Amino acid sequence: MSVTRRIRSTSTDRGEVSAEVLLVVPCLMFIALCAVQLSIYGAAVASATHIATDAATAASSRGASAADAMIAVNDGLASVGATAAGPSVIDIDESRVTVRVAIVVRKILPVGPDVVTRSATVMRERLVSYLER
Repeated sequence: MSVTRRIRSTSTDRGEVSAEVLLVVPCLMFIALCAVQLSIYGAAVASATHIATDAATAASSRGASAADAMIAVNDGLASVGATAAGPSVIDIDESRVTVRVAIVVRKILPVGPDVVTRSATVMRERLVSYLER
């Protein structure tokens, strides 16, 4: 014969679990949204760096101009789906090319920077004769 006993709860904290859940779940959701926002910012930084480097490389080849760098910037923005935060700055010198790109960071939380700016500098190609080496 089995005897089953019923254990009665004598505690008086019946609504405490639901109150704890109401406090913990919003905090966990905020932490998750912050992690997502941080990853969006990281993707924007990587995209801006990639676009600036590609544009500087495109303008560094022999015979290239600032128009080639602007085409590379526009192609890069279109390929990653980013929005430019302003005009890109292209500085072409005799020995180097510097491109500065600013893109808008998409937001899901009103924290963090709105714009990411990155620049890349690449040495220009030049032909050197055999005697100058």
